[in-house]
Amino acid sequence: GINTHLTTPIADVDMVTELLGGDLLNADPSSLNQNLEDYLTNEDNYVESTGVHVQAAFQFKLLMIDTFLVYRYTIADDVVPGSSGFGSVNVRLGMGF
Repeated sequence: GINTHLTTPIADVDMVTELLGGDLLNADPSSLNQNLEDYLTNEDNYVESTGVHVQAAFQFKLLMIDTFLVYRYTIADDVVPGSSGFGSVNVRLGMGF
C-alpha cells in the first residue's frame, strides 16, 4: 500500500533557539510553553513524507470470536530518525452474533 505521513518536528538546538527568541543565554522561558504549542501545531512546521508498506496477517476464528494479528512494515524516510522504515503490530478482536 501507499502511505502519507505528517509528523511534528523533533526538537533540536535550532528549534529551541527559535522558540526562545534567538538568544539562549538571555531568554525568558516563561513563554516557552505557549511558543512550543504554537510551533508544534503550525502545519508549516510539520515533516511530510510518503512511503509504501507491506503487511502480513493471521486470522483465528472460533465460533463467534474472531481474532486478527497483523504485522505491517512501512518504508518511508523522515518519519523515524536514522531509519528508512518502521514496523507495527496490530491485534484485532471481534465478536459476532
